[in-house]
Amino acid sequence: MHLFSRPSSWIRKLRKSLYLRFAYDRAAIDAEEDRKLAGFGDIQAATRKLDSVLAACGRGPYDPDRDSVHLLLWSLLSLRHPARRILEIGTFEGEGTRLLARLFPSADITTVELPDDDPLFRTFYRRSTEAEREAFRIKQSRNLDFPNIRLLKANSFFLPALAHGPFDLIWVDGGHLYPEVAWDICNAWHLAAPGGVILFDDVLPDAEARKTDLISPESFEALEYLRARVPGLAIPMFLKRRFPFRGDTLKRTCVAALIKPLDA
Repeated sequence: MHLFSRPSSWIRKLRKSLYLRFAYDRAAIDAEEDRKLAGFGDIQAATRKLDSVLAACGRGPYDPDRDSVHLLLWSLLSLRHPARRILEIGTFEGEGTRLLARLFPSADITTVELPDDDPLFRTFYRRSTEAEREAFRIKQSRNLDFPNIRLLKANSFFLPALAHGPFDLIWVDGGHLYPEVAWDICNAWHLAAPGGVILFDDVLPDAEARKTDLISPESFEALEYLRARVPGLAIPMFLKRRFPFRGDTLKRTCVAALIKPLDA
């Protein structure tokens, strides 16, 4: 690698500082993000519905600086696109699944989480000890205690044989690194119904974004691979949170969305 192929840490910090001080135009960002969200429906009505659901879960109202935009997208879709079948790839503790169950009370929801014996299960999110794993299981079980939720414990590599589509809405929030992210995007595409909506969490649409143990630009690269091969496919990116720190171009985590064409 060339010595100057990547900026040194102090240059990155300086660039970030200058960006946040001079280039982060909050009014312009709010206007642009709201314009994109309006393409999915009535933002005010969706926010009211989301706030009601969050209150029922013991949480405060939606805050675009603190909360991920995918919550608002779910609420928008629940008003415009009342899905009958939903697939969630990446359950974790089930808090998002619980919100889906409240936003889409008539939908059948399948949520996919790694089985306890998968080599990756103990690697992430403080699950290395048996006590931590048991606390995780208890919290997940409580969150998933809805009649319209089905938990599927499987590595998503095996999903085509275990989850039978089509699904009207798919939320992809599993592994964000290669190779997992590539097959999750591929499986979601094939399991989605024509006209179905697929949302992808933690997309880094910046070639210079730094890879960590949990996130990288590889999800964006896989989505671009798909977009280049489906004529006319649009994949809008929504800034995940609007707090200025999240506006740094090297940390601009987004939620991506696509609607599967009817003739796909």
